[in-house]
Amino acid sequence: PGHHLDAGLALPGWAYAFASAGVAVALLQPVDHLRLLAAYGFQYNQTVLALIVVALTATLFQKRIWLAARITGARTLGELLGAHYGSAGIRLYALAVLLVFSLPLAATLLGEAGGLLEAATGGAVPRLPGLLGLAVFLFLFSALGGWRAVVYVVAGLTVLWLLLMLLAAGVSVAALDAVATIRG
Repeated sequence: PGHHLDAGLALPGWAYAFASAGVAVALLQPVDHLRLLAAYGFQYNQTVLALIVVALTATLFQKRIWLAARITGARTLGELLGAHYGSAGIRLYALAVLLVFSLPLAATLLGEAGGLLEAATGGAVPRLPGLLGLAVFLFLFSALGGWRAVVYVVAGLTVLWLLLMLLAAGVSVAALDAVATIRG
């Protein structure tokens, strides 16, 4: 799991540059880029270019930050900056910046996933219940972690499938009995 995000630092620097710039731009769909460009003009275009520059600049410092974190034993960027500058305030500031950007992004992505589920089912699963169901399963995966969460969810879905099969069998037997009673 420690090598999942960065492939154990086996990737060259140019791969990080292209990947981070691509991720920064790919956060929005092309239609959303065009919509925002139409709404805000070329200021939005400059914002996207600034995101690419930020991603490329982060690439320059990624390996240095990783090495410093490894030497100090820090697990997060806030912890690393706090240890380097000897300040607890900078840890809180890094956490606040992370929350200000990550919570709205996570909420937007979860909302879009609920809309995507509604569109994929043709409206059979409304957006809000689909969103809540996705949120519950995402919480299970993050709270339980790893393969244990996968096993629990698969076991739960198997039990649910068996209950639904028994329910379907019971409904069909009741329906056939009703048909036999009507004809008989």
